[in-house]
Amino acid sequence: MANLSSKNYDKDMIKWLKSNNNLIKDTFNELLNSEPFLNSLRSLQKLSPISDNRAIKPKPDTVINDVTNFDEILDAIYQIRCNLFHGTKNPREKRDLKLMAYSTHILQKWIGAIYLSLF
Repeated sequence: MANLSSKNYDKDMIKWLKSNNNLIKDTFNELLNSEPFLNSLRSLQKLSPISDNRAIKPKPDTVINDVTNFDEILDAIYQIRCNLFHGTKNPREKRDLKLMAYSTHILQKWIGAIYLSLF
């Protein structure tokens, strides 16, 4: 995303991604026609809200109200990523394991479709 957006910080890249038409957003919208992709989004939605697990300055919970809402899904996956790297995600916790599994499956389908569209 840094290459596409010409931004240096995650917050700026995500803001750019949400506010511009681009391959990443277009591919997400195309995948909404895929039942397996939608099922993973629905499974992730059932685990919403997703809390910010940082001890210092946590953000409000991330909620998925609509699985077709690009911004909500992007925010949820990004929050899971942040919790994994900076927070207290624990693969031994059943809920954390599900969050990581569903977001990984979504990203595999999403990034895989982007990759295939480039070749």
